[in-house]
Amino acid sequence: MRGSLFKSLLALVCAGTLCAPLSGADAAQPAEGALEVFTLNNDLTRWTGQGLRDAQGRVVVPVDTVELIRLPGGGWLSRAGLGGELLDARGKRIAGPFEYVEPPEPSLDVMLIGTEGSPVLGGKGGLVREDGRVVAEPVYTELDALKGTGLFSFQRARRVGAMNAQGRIVLDPLNDSVKAVSSLLAVTRRGQSALFDRNGKALTEFRDGVDYEALEGSPWIRECIRPVGEETGEEIVDEPRCRVLDETSKPALAGEFTEVDYLPQSRRWFAIPYRKAKGGDESAPRYANRTVLLLDEAGRRVAELQARSIYQTLAARLVVTVAAPDGADEREGLADRDGRWLVKPDYDEIGVVPIASSEREGNKAPPQFFTLRWGEGTRYHAGVVDADGRVILPMADMRVIARYPSQEVYIVKVGDKMGVIDSAGRWRIDATHTEIAPNSELPLPYVMFSDSDYSAKAEDRDRYTLYDVRSGKPVFAGDYQFISPEDSYWPLGLKAPWPEFVIVDAQRGGKHGVIDLDGNVVVPFEYYNIDSADRWGRVTVYRDENDEDGRLVDGLSPQKMARLHEMVSRQIREQQAPVSSLHAPYAGRYVPVEYTEAAQVQAAVQRGALSRPMAPMILMDASTAILDLGMIGKRKGPALDYLEYYCERENGFDILMPGADVSRVACADPKAPRLILQAAGENDWTCGTCKDYGLPERWRRTDPAPNPNLP
Repeated sequence: MRGSLFKSLLALVCAGTLCAPLSGADAAQPAEGALEVFTLNNDLTRWTGQGLRDAQGRVVVPVDTVELIRLPGGGWLSRAGLGGELLDARGKRIAGPFEYVEPPEPSLDVMLIGTEGSPVLGGKGGLVREDGRVVAEPVYTELDALKGTGLFSFQRARRVGAMNAQGRIVLDPLNDSVKAVSSLLAVTRRGQSALFDRNGKALTEFRDGVDYEALEGSPWIRECIRPVGEETGEEIVDEPRCRVLDETSKPALAGEFTEVDYLPQSRRWFAIPYRKAKGGDESAPRYANRTVLLLDEAGRRVAELQARSIYQTLAARLVVTVAAPDGADEREGLADRDGRWLVKPDYDEIGVVPIASSEREGNKAPPQFFTLRWGEGTRYHAGVVDADGRVILPMADMRVIARYPSQEVYIVKVGDKMGVIDSAGRWRIDATHTEIAPNSELPLPYVMFSDSDYSAKAEDRDRYTLYDVRSGKPVFAGDYQFISPEDSYWPLGLKAPWPEFVIVDAQRGGKHGVIDLDGNVVVPFEYYNIDSADRWGRVTVYRDENDEDGRLVDGLSPQKMARLHEMVSRQIREQQAPVSSLHAPYAGRYVPVEYTEAAQVQAAVQRGALSRPMAPMILMDASTAILDLGMIGKRKGPALDYLEYYCERENGFDILMPGADVSRVACADPKAPRLILQAAGENDWTCGTCKDYGLPERWRRTDPAPNPNLP
């Protein structure tokens, strides 16, 4: 691995009280009962580690940057990236490591392994059992699981075959394609298709023009014979002829259908009976209804509708399309799972009202549906109903764009202008804006609109307005050509209150500046452009178009920047630190030896060596480093920094300093500015270049457990 440090790193692979190694007596005894996964996280660096412990809480497999997956037979797959190794039920490694390994399907005790990358992306694939026995050496190309069948497809000389979980070939590689359809195989050979079972036995004859598809939510299969002429471009007068087959290829529903599908939410079958085309050239209306059946799961008729089509939407509701009485157009209505009308088919379109992006994740609000009639040009007539067809917003001259369930308001468009209306039909924000701003995915209660005036000068063409949707009032006074509230600079786990720490990049009078959400100017409006904020709320400002490098300035007021640094310092201590391991040997929390005790820190504050009573710290995972050094009075390095790359060496690591290219190129450049840390003991490190940056030279890796009392 990494030279002479390998043994000491293994001894420290799980340093700390939360993940201590077993004593010699405990390690010699087998764990009692089944093992369980435990997970440690550090949100600041986005590090996650997993280990195994027994019923008594003793650590059997130390934490590492792996995903531990329980296998059906009681063993474990320890996965790191795309590779991994197999462990038995007691956590002992029995096979691997493999360059590529894929978790098995729940019903199988065999999984894909590969070399030279993923077997389905050009690598070589094989199969390994849960007990560690390789049943198919990794020599197959395009090896992939045929979901639900217990089989695996592979290629040889560009022909496709299939093998079972024991590595035995059940379909010789003679085929154009092999795909899973429910628990059976759809096999195409020389352009003809047939169904096969899992033992490689043909259940149907090879035929032209036949397609097989699995039906979502059902164990059954749809077989459709395509109309003659569909693939040759000839005029088609017939319709597809489809059947529903069970897992033995026998008919599961009586009859043949032009269309048939299973609606899993409704637990109904939608079917249009097959009708052979009639001769003659009598003119027919452009749109005509057909007999559409709703069947229960056993195939019994529930309802018969005269319609063109049905599709299932949310809450087990059905959008039913019918031909208009004159046959010149279509109309849509909303029905329940038994075909009863909830909204009569009197609309050009019915659909689910989208939930605004800021409220979409995890939202369990009952669905609502828009009812829409098209008008002339950009005019629409629309309303909103609930899942039972009750009117929420009556039909009006508008189009419904999105909804905010928690506020009971809707973004709507009237002609070519947008605004916000509440569920009682009262305007919260008048429809006077051109569009929702492209960067408006903001948490409630904020919504942003933009307007363009193409008769104005280029620098005055656009207007952005940020609103508080609760009051309908603009957040800022005055005109802005651009507004971009940013909080993405926060580290993932930093629980900074919104909107206090939001940085707003804004433009007025043709110049960029930064304001906060109270409208206070933080960076004056005198810059040609401003880059997005970095991890710690700093923005790069550019004086003019020739200013290539720009200048880094704080995007927060001094008071807020100090509070942000305080929060980061606290969370470095209060969060679980990354744990050093085989895959992340240098992970952990580092503190200068002279500041490991609270009394040392207080004394340093009193003599002016530290500006606040917190010890300097470096937090590291497998690839990133956070530097919290701002309390050191005479330092020359950064106060607070987030580095997405550091350099591993045989007996330590280098942290690249400002001015270095943060990449492998910089690691190989001896002139790149850096902190060079070398192992000096079990948890002690010396920094050969720290003195150049006004930093302590001796550091110690501390217990990674959360500890708000750290100095």
